[in-house]
Amino acid sequence: MSAEKKRIFTKVPAPICAVGLGLACLASATGGFAGFLAMPALLIWSYVIAVGAIIPLVLYLLKIILNFPAFKADMKHPVFGCILPAFGMATMILGHFLGLIDKTAGVVLWFVGVGIHFLFTATFLYYAIKEFKWEKVIAAYYVGPVGIVVGVVCGVSLVPVIGELFSVLNLFFFWWGTFWYIGLLPVLVARLLQRTIPEPKKPTNIIMNAPPNLLVAGIVTLFAAPPAGYGITGLDPMFALFMVVLSLITTVWIYALLIGKGYLWKKFNPGYAAFTFPTGIAAVGMLKYGVYLGLQGNPLHLLFKWIGIIEFIASSVIILYVAVCYLYFLAIKPLMNR
Repeated sequence: MSAEKKRIFTKVPAPICAVGLGLACLASATGGFAGFLAMPALLIWSYVIAVGAIIPLVLYLLKIILNFPAFKADMKHPVFGCILPAFGMATMILGHFLGLIDKTAGVVLWFVGVGIHFLFTATFLYYAIKEFKWEKVIAAYYVGPVGIVVGVVCGVSLVPVIGELFSVLNLFFFWWGTFWYIGLLPVLVARLLQRTIPEPKKPTNIIMNAPPNLLVAGIVTLFAAPPAGYGITGLDPMFALFMVVLSLITTVWIYALLIGKGYLWKKFNPGYAAFTFPTGIAAVGMLKYGVYLGLQGNPLHLLFKWIGIIEFIASSVIILYVAVCYLYFLAIKPLMNR
């Protein structure tokens, strides 16, 4: 392989995996939104966005294959190493979409995503512990340990293929993610309160919004209205309400950063990828919780559905904006400068 091609793939940043995850999450949210509004035409867009999510993942996969030393450097990097598990999370969501066409193939891809996620998470934890420095701690530490809950949320459509095994796996994944969220929360809050995170890393603060909203989506999926084959029942309303309140607080906070503090308007850097999944999963969580309350006859269901709708619209704009920024700065602008 020529040195020029290796140089090109060295420039593919690890956070592009998070862009793929954000697009995959948006595809899932669009599909749920289409069902919520009974708009089959909107469902087509969810498939289009899902196909778009494959592109960033393929680009990074090519980097792994064609320039493995650069990939190894990413794994050891204090920021990029945190983000890499997003590759597995996006793969799990794409497994859901593939499962709509072929259930068995969808399950296989879902398991591939789970394997990739745990591999990259283990690598991140190894280097984070081995080379620990307080100054390196950022909100992106949540991506690997808590991100496995994505497998719970997107695995529902694959239940008929495996059945009870999904109950065991997803219950473990959910409580594993919950354990890490609660354990890391005081550490990361203390780190943020110091206000010493370098400017290029500040976009990762937005990731604080992902875990509580992901857990809300997981709670509703597993405990509120589990599909046949899960064998799990018994939603604790107070636990669910606590996570919902926490997710709303973090959502308001991150939008204050994005708009009030101007995170969205600052000069582009790969950290923009951190804006995608945390905003998208917030919409998914609120829409799911609103639907659950509606099934319970709770009059507050309309409030949460509208919150979910507003968050869906906002996250759609942000995720597509970040994807366009990546396309321009990593592809179009270099071609224009040749």
